Amino acid sequence: MDRARLATISRDAKTVKLADLIHNAVNIIRYDPDFAKVFMSEMDGLLNVLAEGDSTLLETALRIVNDYKERVINRL
Repeated sequence: MDRARLATISRDAKTVKLADLIHNAVNIIRYDPDFAKVFMSEMDGLLNVLAEGDSTLLETALRIVNDYKERVINRL
């Protein structure tokens, strides 16, 4: 995903993108743990760009990323 392009989209579009990331993250973590490592890293990097989207969705996305990071760290 192009972060520079995402930075220029509307607040509504950022909200939709947040919802899409949340939906994808839940399914990828559940069904493709190997790809989840890559996806969650990319998602983490995108959340700053999408911070102008819906605050509740942003909080949910941040919680998913942080929970995932904690689980990965605890497995080491």
